[in-house]
Amino acid sequence: MALSSNEVFTRRFFSCTKSIEVLTHIFLILTVAVEKHFEDFHEDQFDFHSYCIRKVTLRTYVALLRWEDKVFGNDTYVEAAGGVIRNYLHLHDNPTQGTGTTELDYSLMTAAERKKAKSVARKKKIKAEKKAAEKAKLEAEKKKDGKKAFTDEDPDGEEFLKKVPLDEAKKYAATLVKNAPHNVNTWLLQYDVCSRRGKALMALKALFRAKALDKENGMNSEIFKRIIDFCQNVELAEGALPAVEEVFTSERATLLEGKSLNDFVSDWCKKVGSASFGTLSLKMEVAKAMVSCTIGSATDASNLIITDGLEVHGVTLAACEETLVFLKSLNGTESEAEKFAELAKGRYPLSSKF
Repeated sequence: MALSSNEVFTRRFFSCTKSIEVLTHIFLILTVAVEKHFEDFHEDQFDFHSYCIRKVTLRTYVALLRWEDKVFGNDTYVEAAGGVIRNYLHLHDNPTQGTGTTELDYSLMTAAERKKAKSVARKKKIKAEKKAAEKAKLEAEKKKDGKKAFTDEDPDGEEFLKKVPLDEAKKYAATLVKNAPHNVNTWLLQYDVCSRRGKALMALKALFRAKALDKENGMNSEIFKRIIDFCQNVELAEGALPAVEEVFTSERATLLEGKSLNDFVSDWCKKVGSASFGTLSLKMEVAKAMVSCTIGSATDASNLIITDGLEVHGVTLAACEETLVFLKSLNGTESEAEKFAELAKGRYPLSSKF
């Protein structure tokens, strides 16, 4: 019997464990599924074309064409495409999280470990054989009924993992740049892709476009984080023309407001030192920049966050969790991390993260 799309989703979700790799698979499958719906919208306009010609519903037809022109700039599509890009970038940054087909070296294991590994491998083999049998049975039923049943050719998202992650991320980022250029997240994602591809000028352009669209008047922590990353990690490829190097150096200086990187970070330390300026996430990113640029001590960086407690803008559960992880990573600031954890626990008493 053919499975409905809801049944397929349920099987996918509850057959998975909660590892980072499996969660990446799940998010990738779901976000690509949303993207596939929009592809279907785009392709189905040709069927609607012939229908409108027959029924002479020209007003509806014109409305459809106008909607189709902006379909890949729809907020839902932009969010889904962003999820796809982030998942593929995660796979690019963590290449070991693949399909799990790496051969195990039993010679390096103890007898107990070897027995357990062989048991897991045997269960995986049985599961794969069962899945193949179910697929064959489904195909046979479809052929017998003469009906087009719903079949999911890639229920575990394994085919997605066989693709080159950076190439796939590039493809989705290009779609967003073309269809959603007025969304700041488009350019943040474009920067993430271009910086990994070694496209320094494209990454720089993406940063300038993001700054131009910033509605937070320079207080966007995601933009600040990428400016620091750009200045520390992105360089022109070897053999670049002198004119290109000149433009790159000039625009990089403009990005830093004509200052050196350390001066730029120091100025931001003074700005976010006030509780009335900046969000919790921005304070954390500035503190991270202090550490990476060796400005002040680890205590100075933690105090930038701790001093005003949670009496700042942009306090969310996610921001508190990320800030606590950063504070714990700083040497000699255990007491500051504990203090922040107590504040966060008071704000979010039901969370198990604090």
